[in-house]
Amino acid sequence: MRRFWAGCWVMVLVGLMGWAGFVWGEEAEERLEARIFFTEGAGGPLRESAEFQTEEDPHAFLWITGLRPRPQDHGRASIAGMLSAYKPDGTLLTESPFSADKYMELLGPGAEVIYLQTNVNGNDYSSGPHKIVAEVVHNETGKRVTASREFFIKPVEKLSIIQYEFGYRSDKSISPGMFLQAGRPHVLNLQLLKFGLKDGQARLRISMMGCDQQGQPIQAEPMVQERQLTAEIEEGHYLIGKLSLPFVPNRAGQHFIRVTVDDLNSGEKTTRDIPCPVVSVFGDAEQAVPTPPPGLLWLEACLTNGEHGSLRQGNTYYANDTIYSQIRIAGLKTNAHGIGKLALRVTVSDETGQLLFEKEVEELPYHLMHDRNVFEFSFWQKTNFPETLSGPVTWTLQITDQISGATGYLSKEVVVNPDTQLHATGYEFYLWEDSDIPAGNLFTVGRPYHLRATVVGTELKNSTRDIEVKMIGVDRQGNRLSDFELSTSQPIAFSRFSEPAKNLDIKLPFRLNRSGKYALRLIVTDKHSGQVTSEDIPIEVVGLGPNDLKE
Repeated sequence: MRRFWAGCWVMVLVGLMGWAGFVWGEEAEERLEARIFFTEGAGGPLRESAEFQTEEDPHAFLWITGLRPRPQDHGRASIAGMLSAYKPDGTLLTESPFSADKYMELLGPGAEVIYLQTNVNGNDYSSGPHKIVAEVVHNETGKRVTASREFFIKPVEKLSIIQYEFGYRSDKSISPGMFLQAGRPHVLNLQLLKFGLKDGQARLRISMMGCDQQGQPIQAEPMVQERQLTAEIEEGHYLIGKLSLPFVPNRAGQHFIRVTVDDLNSGEKTTRDIPCPVVSVFGDAEQAVPTPPPGLLWLEACLTNGEHGSLRQGNTYYANDTIYSQIRIAGLKTNAHGIGKLALRVTVSDETGQLLFEKEVEELPYHLMHDRNVFEFSFWQKTNFPETLSGPVTWTLQITDQISGATGYLSKEVVVNPDTQLHATGYEFYLWEDSDIPAGNLFTVGRPYHLRATVVGTELKNSTRDIEVKMIGVDRQGNRLSDFELSTSQPIAFSRFSEPAKNLDIKLPFRLNRSGKYALRLIVTDKHSGQVTSEDIPIEVVGLGPNDLKE
């Protein structure tokens, strides 16, 4: 990337399918407040330092509280504003207008988040601070607030990692947000400056070493790879080298990744310790994992809402369901390079012992980066149970460590229910409105998501099925947090000359405006039969800024 310009842009995270209702109770007269916080990459973990390097793009977010919709606005608020960037001498670099009209009080009073990125000319550094200023107005009430933040740009004199951010291996451009997830494939995106070229190419050796909070290495040895970057140089331009390094965090906790880059052309070297906060659906990272006796593996498994999803409530599945699970293993051995291999077999059998499903994975490689003993991964299988199957079945997992030969075994009872009464099932959460990237087991205030589910047991009338779906926010005791609700109506017509589908797939985009432990109540109404079904889906939401109105 080459730049000789300065600028800033705003990414407003919005998107909802429908809305109805009004705010809960009387309007509270609150002061509109806003603050700017820097992050490590777009939407990443909070960054304490306000010092940036040449060609490093300052990423930040605007945290807005006190944005209360009026009763007549039905729980909805909209804002508009201007983002400006200034040089140290006060000269305006650029300004960009922004607007957002999708703030919803799904979880009661909360916060709005707008993500910001500022691009500053690499030559434009000095001893004085740059400044970004955000002016915000609540359109319905006319309330205004201004937030500003200073930052410094320092020159880069030698080979440096000027910027990093995490992404998903399935889409490296999408940030995982504040936390990474144990057992999930990620990438570490790096930007380098001041590397040498030979015949138009950069030759680099990169190593990654997992370290604890004190900076002590955990891995047996670092992961090392060599890369070549080809570039055409224009005189006077900065040349930025971009790298994406794949890895899988294997243990929850507050870790570091020590990245060392060797420039094989110039002989220079640079090292940077990068914070790597990791969470797990299994909970507390500090909890000790048992050490099994020789020859055995310790296994733990939980059923989840979709791949890499949150903990699933109950163990009842239907003929159309897919069983998703998260697996954690202890007692593993690796080779001299810290690499291990697993083989696994999953079966589902009925009460008579008849095998209903079988799946084998002959080789699952892994690298123990942040714990020399524990590894996590997500596993799923489409069941396609017979529609007449009813009652308990046994889900069995067997894992073999191909390095040591140790084995582990566990089983869970799963109940199959062929009930044709109206119900929703197969809940899966995803990022954004239309992506196929699983949301993970923790949600973030202000980030767009969508819920996918399947509705079973609807009535067919005049070759159509017609349902209404609503989502409301409740606390863990089932109490509504506001009168605001998301809603969508979905009539589906079928050809008279084909077999109509028995199940309906639904998708409902939403955003969360408050941190804490809540539930999303999904209410489905069959407009033909009048039947109604509802279920509370537990969620946990984390916030980013101050004055975060928690549960």
